[in-house]
Amino acid sequence: MSQFHSTVSRRDFMKGLGIAGIGVGAAAAISPKFHDIDELMSTSAKHNLPWYVKEVDNPTVEIDWTILDYSKPFTAYKSPTEISAKISASRAQRRKDGILQNMDRSSQRLLAISDSLRDRDLGSSYDWRGWDVDKSGHSPTAIGVPKFEGTPEENYRTLASASHYFGSPHLGVVQIDANIKKLMGDSIKTYADIDQATSDRTTLPNKCKWLITQMVVQNHQADKFAGGVDESGPNKGYPGTAHHAAGFMAYFDGAILQHRLQTYIKALGYQALSAGPLNVPAGILAGMTEESRATMGISPEYGLGLRKMNTLITDMPLAVTKPIDAGLMRFCQTCKICSEACPSSAQSMETEPFWEPVCGNREGSKKWHINWKNCIDFGAPQDCGLCHTNCPANAINSAAASIHKTVGAVMSTTSVFNGFFASMDRLFGYERPLSEDTWWNRDLTTYKRDVILGVSTQ
Repeated sequence: MSQFHSTVSRRDFMKGLGIAGIGVGAAAAISPKFHDIDELMSTSAKHNLPWYVKEVDNPTVEIDWTILDYSKPFTAYKSPTEISAKISASRAQRRKDGILQNMDRSSQRLLAISDSLRDRDLGSSYDWRGWDVDKSGHSPTAIGVPKFEGTPEENYRTLASASHYFGSPHLGVVQIDANIKKLMGDSIKTYADIDQATSDRTTLPNKCKWLITQMVVQNHQADKFAGGVDESGPNKGYPGTAHHAAGFMAYFDGAILQHRLQTYIKALGYQALSAGPLNVPAGILAGMTEESRATMGISPEYGLGLRKMNTLITDMPLAVTKPIDAGLMRFCQTCKICSEACPSSAQSMETEPFWEPVCGNREGSKKWHINWKNCIDFGAPQDCGLCHTNCPANAINSAAASIHKTVGAVMSTTSVFNGFFASMDRLFGYERPLSEDTWWNRDLTTYKRDVILGVSTQ
């Protein structure tokens, strides 16, 4: 064990950031005092989040479980037929004109990448995320051995390590209780004392008590040429028509990641059933994200550079991961950069989150509710995604400057500097879009490959 033992005061910690003169007294009042550097650096959350991320009993977003219930009748907003037709026609024309005029971020070669990633005929890739997977030939019963058994902690570490190897950086677990069942809504009709889930997805065994959440990350380098709207040309007022390449790729990868994890759990002798669309709440409750102004999960490591959370239900006993507080939702109160970038004014500019849902939102959580009518009638998600790509927290995942990780640590502790950090992002523009030529001519030796699958093992 190292003999190094140091005490760092709150004031010295802030001085080390070079910003001690900016309200250091206020920051020192709530900043932590680190007694043992070795102990601090060797301590991490169960799912290996940065050392400064705190585990908490309740998520930072307020939830009223007496109201929030996904089984209640709800109709998501959908553009009227005539508006939808206009959106499609406009999209097709802008796409054609972008190709003919060889517009930056709308060129033929870039659009071809997007098209190649949305092709569902390649093994029905998006359909791999089924309710169940048939791997009976590889089950312990078929081999003639007992199923794998470990402690909940060992089981969690086993699945987290396997999922990491498959290409997902984080795995979270929530125990299924009455509240989690409300989030599943009508995707599960009933629960019963049976051994196996029914194939028609209507009945789940009571012994399936754990909800697994698998993080699917979106390629940060691809996102770098996706932000911002065109200021001139046929695509004026919209992001480049190929901006969604990173999103399509992440959906494709997410389907593979889920299928691999389902297959792995089945091979250990347990059930692994698709939990349905629990994307954002699952990530928040499992301690991998917080609620954001853009109503998506925001990660202390990847910002809004996430595409989704795969969710699986299992009867494999697992240690649970607690919600986190990394100061991200507090940062969103001050920042507002994603709302400023929103071309349809769909995102709220209110400082404080609020309970009252606006068009297309469920009730029961205190957050910044997006006006989905404005968003979808603009053409999102296909014609936008700027809230994803303009988030300052995305820069934490960037190699542009080491200060970003230090900023993340400060944000988790105090909100005093949040306005300053957001202003610095506006000034330096870390998430401003790259030109298409910059992307085509990037240094291909920087990374072994761009694809998210396998990135965790490089």
